[in-house]
Amino acid sequence: MAHALGLPAGQIHSVRDAGVQRKELHIPDEHLPRHAYHQVLIDDGLCSVKLETRVYGEAPYAHGVAKIVAAVQSHPLESRCYSVMEFVDNGWL
Repeated sequence: MAHALGLPAGQIHSVRDAGVQRKELHIPDEHLPRHAYHQVLIDDGLCSVKLETRVYGEAPYAHGVAKIVAAVQSHPLESRCYSVMEFVDNGWL
């Protein structure tokens, strides 16, 4: 996440405590074992923008992986590592 935002990794705060996730981030109990929550706050003191994503359960992950596999199968690829963003930039996802 830090790399994608152009930030040092030390500026990313990771919350792994289930109690904090439940009480402060309001993650439903049934999704505590499998979820993703990201919050990006841009604040200059006068204005702020907060972006938040919430992914609950395994289905969104499985669907995303299936789309990546389909893209790999339908495009001739070189023998090298690819970034998912390269697939997006190429319009494959």
